[in-house]
Amino acid sequence: MTQKWHFFLLFTLIFSSSVFADEPSELYDIYQLAENGDPVYLISEANYLAQKQANPQSWSAVLPQINFSAYRTNFDQDIETTSTSTQNYDNDGYSLRLTQALFRQNDFIRISQSNATILKAQADFNAAKHDLILRVATSYFNVLAAKDNLDFNRLEYKALKRRLLQSEQKFKVGLIAITDVHEARARHDQSAAQVITAKNQLQITLENLRELTGKIHNDVKPLISDIPLLPPEPANIDAWVDLALNNNLALQASKQQMQIAKDEVSIQRAGHLPTLDLVAERSHSKVGGGVFGKRTTDQTSISLEFNLPLYAGGRTSSKTTQARYEYNAAKQQYIQAQRATKRLARSGFLNVQSTISQVRALQQAVISSNKALETTQAGFEVGTRTTVDILNAQRELFRAKKDLARARYDYLLETLKLKKAAGILSAEDLKKINNWTRL
Repeated sequence: MTQKWHFFLLFTLIFSSSVFADEPSELYDIYQLAENGDPVYLISEANYLAQKQANPQSWSAVLPQINFSAYRTNFDQDIETTSTSTQNYDNDGYSLRLTQALFRQNDFIRISQSNATILKAQADFNAAKHDLILRVATSYFNVLAAKDNLDFNRLEYKALKRRLLQSEQKFKVGLIAITDVHEARARHDQSAAQVITAKNQLQITLENLRELTGKIHNDVKPLISDIPLLPPEPANIDAWVDLALNNNLALQASKQQMQIAKDEVSIQRAGHLPTLDLVAERSHSKVGGGVFGKRTTDQTSISLEFNLPLYAGGRTSSKTTQARYEYNAAKQQYIQAQRATKRLARSGFLNVQSTISQVRALQQAVISSNKALETTQAGFEVGTRTTVDILNAQRELFRAKKDLARARYDYLLETLKLKKAAGILSAEDLKKINNWTRL
């Protein structure tokens, strides 16, 4: 009775599932949730919107500057001549000043620099979107792989349980030795532990999805088993490298960063140049008393203000030198980004081809492992194979099936990574994969 209850409880623990499970989530639906709920992506969006303000801020320096000021002063004045008199009066007025920059080289260059800043921010934001697509797909396929691992471990557990019962029965009638029973029980107990571990791993992968979307996903839709294995198109590795050099978002961002640093050199060098402003001012002053009596003054002036910096303690030269070094650093970063882009495009192309070959090889491995198990079972029936041989054959079959399922997901991920390296990844790629989910 104790052993029966042990098996019952173990079976319940391993195969229990929620009766009220939610409808499985689809890949594209999860992506849309992540697009609106992933903090990492939303941070990049906010940073992009913030960086877009660089352009109006740079233009503000060359547009008219208008300032208005007003004042009112009360005077309590003692005047001593042949006699002493005290006067109390008010002095008030206002001033309206308009300044228009005519020549400020550094401010004009900052407009160009702000355009490069926005282009870089846009490239960074688009790269963040590509990264989100890849993170969602990776998390989704990790869930599917964990589900497959759990399903295969459960099937293996069932098979090992049947094998253990058969071994116990055959031992009772003297057909096999006790060592075969011990081996079957050891494999059975190991399989039970693996099922529990697989269940825990599945929950962890679901938590990773929850981190992306902020919502609980109890299940996700699996993919069909015969997803099409499409090789890279065009089937030329150099064509993918050229595509990446023209479209890779990280490379574009690095190029704009180099332009920003180059503009900064010109901005700092412009610190040696003169500035010229047009200034128009209108002022009004009203004095209510004093030595010269009451008076009102209105004044209008238009002037050109010329300023030539002669010496600033070497600060301008030092800032220019610093900017040159920073430009050299940005230039080297761009060269490194070019090399990394070529490497990612080439490795992505090769990885897609490799995973296609791996899937096909594992498909054949499943067929071969299945035939090997059938042959081993037949040999066991006639006494040429042992229980251990069957257990090993079963393990190889389930291992091949798990590896095949994982290889399919790796193929899809490598395809997405190749498109990301080439700068052509989009949400439509997830829609296409979403069409390969089971109904």
